[in-house]
Amino acid sequence: MSRRPLKAHRLMANDRRRSAVHEAGHYVVAHHVGLRNVRAQIFRRSERNVLEEPTWGGNCGVPWMPLSRLSDRRRIMFSVAGAVAEQAWDDYRGRERLDELCFEDLLIEPDAMSATDWDGCGCLPGEPNLKLVRCAEQVAELLTPHGGALWPLLLQTSRSLIRNGWITSEKQAANAGRRHR
Repeated sequence: MSRRPLKAHRLMANDRRRSAVHEAGHYVVAHHVGLRNVRAQIFRRSERNVLEEPTWGGNCGVPWMPLSRLSDRRRIMFSVAGAVAEQAWDDYRGRERLDELCFEDLLIEPDAMSATDWDGCGCLPGEPNLKLVRCAEQVAELLTPHGGALWPLLLQTSRSLIRNGWITSEKQAANAGRRHR
């Protein structure tokens, strides 16, 4: 299946931005639910055809801490945050408003999240439960570009990922300390 008609460099820039926003969503929500030592990165997938599939990917997590050690709510909020962040970005760009989005409808699509994110939510792809839908709604309130408490941090973190390719809790804390001196 072919993607929308944009030039290859524009597609790659959009993919990079979307990956950064996705991983930044995981990152800022991880901090919000109390996780520390969080790391996120984005990377180019050079083996992919830019006209057919996304050429950028990423990951976010807490090294040496399995998600299974988190409460259900914290684990699900962290896992769904990337998909919700992408929807928040679409809202910011003038597409569908996040506060009008029905997460039950969005999450019945198996490709709404990665296999890893579905697993973190404790659901099979395309089979969301009520707990997942409620957590997605909570995350949407935090990430909405219309006054969400974490929206400014989502933008700042995604910009840092685009600029540097990675971010850690330690790096962010050091940068915050320099700004407030």
